[in-house]
Amino acid sequence: MKSCHSVPLSLLALTAACVPSVEQVATPTVSAVGWRDPGVGATTPLASGWTAFGSPALDALIAQARAANADIAVAAARIVQARGQLGVARAAGLPSVSGFADARASGSGGERGFRDNDASLGLDIAYDVDLFGGARAERRAALARLSASRFDRDAVALAIESDVARAFVQHAAFSARLGLLGRALDNARELDRIIGVRVREGVATRVDSGLQTIEVRRIEAEVSRLVEARARTRNALAILVGAEAPSFGVDGSDLQAFTVPAFEPEQPGILLVRRPDIRAAEMRNDGRNAARC
Repeated sequence: MKSCHSVPLSLLALTAACVPSVEQVATPTVSAVGWRDPGVGATTPLASGWTAFGSPALDALIAQARAANADIAVAAARIVQARGQLGVARAAGLPSVSGFADARASGSGGERGFRDNDASLGLDIAYDVDLFGGARAERRAALARLSASRFDRDAVALAIESDVARAFVQHAAFSARLGLLGRALDNARELDRIIGVRVREGVATRVDSGLQTIEVRRIEAEVSRLVEARARTRNALAILVGAEAPSFGVDGSDLQAFTVPAFEPEQPGILLVRRPDIRAAEMRNDGRNAARC
C-alpha cells in the first residue's frame, strides 16, 4: 500500500526562491596580442649595443666572450637539441615508408631441366591519422621550446656581456686608483725622506718620522690590496671571455677614455617585453599549454 503526500505549491515556490542563480560570464577576448611580435619594441642587437661606451677594447672583449664563453656555448647547444626534438615531432606526423625486395630461383639440373626465376618488389606506406590532435600539439610544443631555448641563449649572452662590461669598468677603476695611489706613495716617501733629514738636523722629532713611516706603510698596503683586486678582476675577465688567465691581458682600460652613453627613458612595459628571460618563460608556458591541448 502506497501513501502519497501532496506538497504545497507555496513551499515549492519558497524553495525555488532560495536556490542561488548561477550566471555564466563569457570569457573576455584579448585583442592586445601585438606585443608578442618581435617587431614591437624590438631590442637593439647586442652586437652594437656596447659601442655606446666608445671603447674598442670593451667591444673586442665582448666579441671574444660571444665566441668563446662556455655558458653561451651550452645555451647554443640547447638550441640544437630543441631543433632536433622539433624535427622528431614533425616526423611523427609524416607517413612511414618501407620497401622490400625478394628474388627466388627454382628448378632441376641437367641439360633438359627447367629453371624458374621469381622476383618481387613491395612498398608499404603507413600513415597515422591525428584524430585527436596529439601530434599537432606536440609539434606546437616543440616549436615553443625551440623559441624558448633561443631566448635563453639571448638571456645568457646578455648576462655574460654585462658581466664583461662590469669587470672591464672595475678593472679600469682599479687602474685609475692605483695611479693615484702611486703618486701619493711617491709623495709620502719623499716627505718621509725630508722628515728624516729634519730629524738629523734636530728640527723634527722621531715621532714625526715614525708617523710618516706609518703613513707610507699604509699606502703600500693599500696598493698591494688594489693590485690583488685588479688581478682577480683580470682573472674573472679571462674566464668570461674563455681565455687562459696567466697569459690574459687587458688593454685600454682607462676611465677617461669611456663615453657616458645617453639613455632614453622608456615605459616599464616595453623594458619587460625586451627582456629575453621573460620571453623564454612565455614560450615555455605556451609549450605547456600546447602539450595539454
